[in-house]
Amino acid sequence: MEEHDFDIRDCVESVLDLFAEKASHLNIDLIYQIEPEVPEHMIADSMRLRQVLINLVGNAIKFTSEGEVFIGVSTAAQKNKEIELSFMVRDTGIGIPEDKLPRLFKAFSQVDSSTTRKYGGTGLGLVISEKLINLMGGNIDVKSEQGVGTMFTFTIKTRAGSIPSPAHMQLNTSGLENKHILVVDDNATNRIIMETQLKQWKYKTYCCRIRRRGSGHFIG
Repeated sequence: MEEHDFDIRDCVESVLDLFAEKASHLNIDLIYQIEPEVPEHMIADSMRLRQVLINLVGNAIKFTSEGEVFIGVSTAAQKNKEIELSFMVRDTGIGIPEDKLPRLFKAFSQVDSSTTRKYGGTGLGLVISEKLINLMGGNIDVKSEQGVGTMFTFTIKTRAGSIPSPAHMQLNTSGLENKHILVVDDNATNRIIMETQLKQWKYKTYCCRIRRRGSGHFIG
């Protein structure tokens, strides 16, 4: 494993960029949220982290026909200079039966033979991902509900990086405090992310969604 300073946002966005075209064809939303307490730069093995995220996001898209695939990054724990980062990859796909979950991290294993025929794969991706996560000092877990979706969560051990943010990234919002802003989106996750960000900037935020009615749309 290598250790180097990298931008966590660039890492996540580069993974989602790989799947943007496929997700667009499937009409699936690719969404991510990095919690404000997460340092912009981390010291870890970004290549191995990308490998894990690529595998999890790729699987999520493979088994999702509508809805979204979401990546969340937060701080699970911090002791001295060591930070335990927590990652979530959540989809709105077909889900996995509870009694089949223990088979996910076994090599050359799929949930069932029909899954292998329809979606392909050897079952090695999750096994390798688990080993990489263990090497980075973390663990991986999965929760799923058939017909609702699947959520993988994993942790890695890191340290905050030392590369300063570019000057143009230092956003001064003092003159915008208490301004009223309306957020309209048909995706609930997008609304939550936007509302969270805007509240950090001390906007007064109102959220609503677009609903379909016949051949038209209206805000509700």
